[in-house]
Amino acid sequence: MKIKIKKGDYNRVLLTDVLPYEVPILFSNEDFYHIISRDDLPCEFKELFSFENFKTTVPYTYKIKKGQASFRSLAIIHPAHQLKICHFYKQYEHLIIHLCSISDISLRYPNKIGTYYYEKDFLKDRVRLKDGGVDLVVDGFDLQSQTASSYFSYKKYPFLYKFYESFEFHRLERKYEYMVKFDISKCFSHIYTHSLAWAVKNKKYAKENTDSTHFEGALDKLFRDFNHGETNGILIGPEVSRIYAEIILQRIDLNIIEKLSRLFNLNFNDDYVIKRYVDDYFIFVSDEMHLSKIEMVLSSELEHYKLYLNESKKETTARPFITGLTIAKYELKQVIDDVYSDIVDVESMYEINSLISRKNMGDDLGKIDSVFLLDKRKKKFSRAGEIIKSIKVVIKRNEITFDQVSSYLLMALKKKLFSLLKILSIYSYDEKRYLKLMRFVSVQLEVIFFVYSMDNRVRPTYVACQIILEVNAFAERFDDDIKEVLKKNLLDEVVLSLKNVISYSGGGYVEFSNILIALKELGGEYYFDQSYLIDFIDSKMNDSEGLSYFVICSILYYIHGRNDCAALIERVENIILDKFKDNASNKNDCEMTLLISDVLSCPVLDDKYKIKAYRAFYPSGKKAKPTDEIQRTINFFRGKVVFFNWLGNKNLEQILYRKELRTPYE
Repeated sequence: MKIKIKKGDYNRVLLTDVLPYEVPILFSNEDFYHIISRDDLPCEFKELFSFENFKTTVPYTYKIKKGQASFRSLAIIHPAHQLKICHFYKQYEHLIIHLCSISDISLRYPNKIGTYYYEKDFLKDRVRLKDGGVDLVVDGFDLQSQTASSYFSYKKYPFLYKFYESFEFHRLERKYEYMVKFDISKCFSHIYTHSLAWAVKNKKYAKENTDSTHFEGALDKLFRDFNHGETNGILIGPEVSRIYAEIILQRIDLNIIEKLSRLFNLNFNDDYVIKRYVDDYFIFVSDEMHLSKIEMVLSSELEHYKLYLNESKKETTARPFITGLTIAKYELKQVIDDVYSDIVDVESMYEINSLISRKNMGDDLGKIDSVFLLDKRKKKFSRAGEIIKSIKVVIKRNEITFDQVSSYLLMALKKKLFSLLKILSIYSYDEKRYLKLMRFVSVQLEVIFFVYSMDNRVRPTYVACQIILEVNAFAERFDDDIKEVLKKNLLDEVVLSLKNVISYSGGGYVEFSNILIALKELGGEYYFDQSYLIDFIDSKMNDSEGLSYFVICSILYYIHGRNDCAALIERVENIILDKFKDNASNKNDCEMTLLISDVLSCPVLDDKYKIKAYRAFYPSGKKAKPTDEIQRTINFFRGKVVFFNWLGNKNLEQILYRKELRTPYE
C-alpha cells in the first residue's frame, strides 16, 4: 500500500539520518522522536535535549568488529545536536540534494526528498505470523523503510553488489577491457571539516570567508560542534556523515574529469569511465596507458582535500570482470542448493508451498501431511561436517576469507531454513518424524553457527538473531519434550559462538548485546545464570570503554522479570553511579545523556536508586534538588521508552527485517 509521507515533519530525520546502522536491536530514536514534542516533558530534560544550551557536545563512541582482528569506531551524536541536524535539514534540504547531484561518477547519492513509503506484510511467509508490516519506499532504492532508511530518496544503488549485478556494469564490461578498484584510506577519519567550504566554494574563498551563516560554514560548524570541536575527521556511522562526505567527493569527481580533459585530452564516458560508491572507486579503460594518468590525477585531486588512496587494496582485473569472491558466491549457492536437494524432495516442496500460499488450504492439509519432506535422505550431507567441509573448500579454492562471504552465506542458509520450517510447522509428528526433524535442525544449526563463529560482525549477528528468533518460534509449536530439545540445541550452538564474541578486547559490545536480546526470547529455563554475566562484566572492566551504555542496557533488559539477579543488579548500579561521578560534564556527554534517560525509565531499577542516579548525573552543589521534584521526573518516565526499549513490545523480527534494507558502513 502506497502511503504519503508528511514532508513538513523534519524531526523524522531522527528516525533516519543520525544513528549508525550498527546498534543494539532495541535501541532507536523512535520513542525519542515522540517524547520530545510532549508539553509535559520535565523541564530539565527539555534543557538537556535543547541544542541552544550547548556549544559543543561529546559523541558516544563505541567499537564494532571490522575484520578478523580489527575494529571500527562508530559514534552516536548527542540528542541535542541530533535535533539541530533536523533544523539544518529544514533550512537546507534542497541545497543538499543539489550539491549531491552534480557528479556522473557517484553510484549512491540523495536525489530528492522522500515522499512515499510502501507498507508490506513481511511476515506472511514466516513461522511466527503476527499483525503488522514494514513501511517501504520504492524510490531510488528497491526497498526503503520509512523509519530505517533515509530522509532522502537515493540513486542509484543501495548496496554495492547491486552495481555488480546491474545492466550498467555489464555495459561497461562490454565497452572496456580493464577495471581497476581501490578506495580512499580511512576516508571519514581524514576529512577535514573546513574542506567542505573548499568543495562548495573554493579554497581561497573559504580561507578568506569563515562566516558560519552560509550553508558550508553552518554545516562545518555543526559537524565540529557535535564532535567536541574537532576539525580533523568526521564521525563514522550516521547517514548525515555520508552526505557530508558525498558533497566533498562529488566536487572532487568534477575536478578529476575536468583535469583529465585539460591535461591529457581524455574524455569521460569515451576514453575512460570512473564510478564511485561512497569512497570506493572503479576505473574502466581499454588502453592501459591511460591508467597511470587517471590514477595520478585522481590521487592529486584527493590530496588537495587531505585524502589519500589506499594502494594496498588496489585490484586490476581484465575482462571478464569476475573475481574469486564472485565465483565463491556462485559456488556457495550451489553447495546450499545441493544440500537441500540432498535432504528434501524439492518437487514436493514447491507443490506444498503452492498449496500453503492459498488463503484457505482446506482438504490440502491432509495432502501436505502425507508427504513428509524430510523422508528423502541421502548420505552425502547427512552430517554438518560434510557441509562445512564443502564450504571451506570453496573459500580456500577461491583465495578469499570467511568475512567476505559470511553475510551472503548466512542469508542464503537463513532463506532456505525459514522456507522449510514454514512447511515443517504444519505436519503432524510421530516418533520417526520427530527424529528426522531433530537431525535436520541440529545439522542446520551447527552449519549456521559455524559460519557465524568465523565472522561475528554486526551484520552477520543480525542474521544470527533472526535465526534464533525463528527457530525459537518454531520450537514453541511443539510439546514440551520436543521444544526442550530444539531450544537446548539452539542455545548450545549460540553459546559456543558467543565465546568468540566476548573474547574481544575493547569491542564486540553491540554484537554481544544483540545476541543477549535475542536469547531472552527463549524463556526462563534457558537464561544465563547471573554469575555468567558478572564474570563477563568483570572481564570487560579493564577495557578502554569499560562497561558501556549499550551493554548496561542489554544486561538489564535480559534480566528484567527475574528475581535471582540481586548481586548482578547491584554490580550494574554501582557501575552506572561511577560513570556519572567520574564525568565532570554529564549533560554535554552523549553516553551519559542516553544513560540517565534510560535509567529513569528502566523497570529493573527501583525509585530509591533512580534518585541516587539523578543526583549523580545532576551534581547540585550547595543546593540539592528536592526529592519530591526528582520523584515527579521519575514518575513521568515510568512505563515509557526514551532510547532503549525496556518494554520488549517491539517486534524483533520486524526490526531485523528493516536492518536488511540499510547499508552498514563498510
